[in-house]
Amino acid sequence: MKLPMGKIRELVGNLSKEQLRNVDCFIGEDIGLFLPVGGACFYALTPRHSHPSYLFVLPFDDRTAIRIGGDEIAVKPEKLFALSPGIEHQEIPSENPPRYIAFFIKKDLFDERDYLKGFSADDPAFILLRLPHGKARFWTLADNLGEDGVKAIDF
Repeated sequence: MKLPMGKIRELVGNLSKEQLRNVDCFIGEDIGLFLPVGGACFYALTPRHSHPSYLFVLPFDDRTAIRIGGDEIAVKPEKLFALSPGIEHQEIPSENPPRYIAFFIKKDLFDERDYLKGFSADDPAFILLRLPHGKARFWTLADNLGEDGVKAIDF
């Protein structure tokens, strides 16, 4: 399948197809979902990169850590982490790549929603995405997408 790199760059920034070699991508007009599988997202590991879109990351394990400026932030499993457009950051490399899904929402789409303007991220009424429970599996090419022997992570 050919990646729509133009649309991906509108959401994520100036990256190469090679940097996404371990990432499954689901791209819409204004929203993109990115799921690293079988390895790290090499664009996420780029020091001091930023995105033109809003970024929301939902980690499935405790290996996701982000560097913003001089601070290192450990992102908690099952807790949504968000960044506004233009904030420079870097995923901190680890021995085992973290498991997460990243949601990108175009800045204009998000900003033009008047009903969102009165909320802050700390407001309990502000719920962009709620996943109270579910199940995720992560395959490698060796697993060949078979469910036998692939641990399911309940959340």
